[in-house]
Amino acid sequence: MTWFHTLLPHHRRIPVTLYHMAFTSNLSVPPPLSLPFPPPLMQMGDLTRHKTHHLSESTYKHPEYKESDLAEAPKFTQSLNDRTTTNGYTTKLFCSVRGSPKPRIVWLKNKMEIGEDPKYRSLINQGVCSLEIRKPSPFDGGVYTCKAINPLGEASVNCKLDVKVPQ
Repeated sequence: MTWFHTLLPHHRRIPVTLYHMAFTSNLSVPPPLSLPFPPPLMQMGDLTRHKTHHLSESTYKHPEYKESDLAEAPKFTQSLNDRTTTNGYTTKLFCSVRGSPKPRIVWLKNKMEIGEDPKYRSLINQGVCSLEIRKPSPFDGGVYTCKAINPLGEASVNCKLDVKVPQ
């Protein structure tokens, strides 16, 4: 037998589950249809006695779940757009990628990796990749590529940037 001590305030309802209704006897609290807890005959701090029946471990077997493999090769969900900008005005290129594990992003200009050139600033936030080109000159025009790489593969998108000199 198990002894329970009632400590809940009068305005709370007791959560009675199907397990309680099916596997306990002498339950002194009715199901929580519309009655407040504790029932009117009980006072706060009263002890109530319940006889509980425990299920043996052999009657229920937990189902075996196959572990999901969520890994995927990089895939661009938004590609780069061709762009024309004016000499000296900072511009940004945007695309978005997904993949698991998180892909490594590499930016290229005319098939040459940009690397740590201070003229460029690469940002990645929640799969949105951006390349900021600070004060571009006509020399900065060309084909830009964003390449995403992870152990399952790689993907890339291209765009053309034209830098116009004002007349």
